[in-house]
Amino acid sequence: MKHTYLKLNLLFCHVIIPISIGGIIYLFFRSDSLMMFRWADAIGVKSVLDSMRICTTTIQMDNMNWLFFSLPYELWVYSFTSFMLIIWGLKFSRHSIFWISIGPSLALGSEMGQALGVVRGTFDPTDVLLCLIGSILPFLIFFNQTKRDFFPFRGAIS
Repeated sequence: MKHTYLKLNLLFCHVIIPISIGGIIYLFFRSDSLMMFRWADAIGVKSVLDSMRICTTTIQMDNMNWLFFSLPYELWVYSFTSFMLIIWGLKFSRHSIFWISIGPSLALGSEMGQALGVVRGTFDPTDVLLCLIGSILPFLIFFNQTKRDFFPFRGAIS
């Protein structure tokens, strides 16, 4: 029971919260031309969302572009990498390394593709830096906490 609680706690803190923060940033501060706003319209919540977004229009975005444009991306990479580390219980094998590296590879690959003009979007060195941070940070957190017996279970979540 203790291990299940610990796994859920790790998932909540390192996957659900960061991805939710990134989603909230997108919903409140990004252009409504993004696909997620079409999804909101399809499920009938776009008018509520538009009403909530009115409150954020007064927030100045000067010198905070990284917060609104790069941070959600980094949070996604962090969440995905953390999720894979939790699922694989920090065991490294040829199978787990493949899965653990998918998020960072896709994120960094898409940025490199943007730089080369083969992926739609605008290359941003801040995205690359934050992607690297989001890729490395879960390893630093989980391996540091393993030393303190914070991560006592091994193996996939069952």
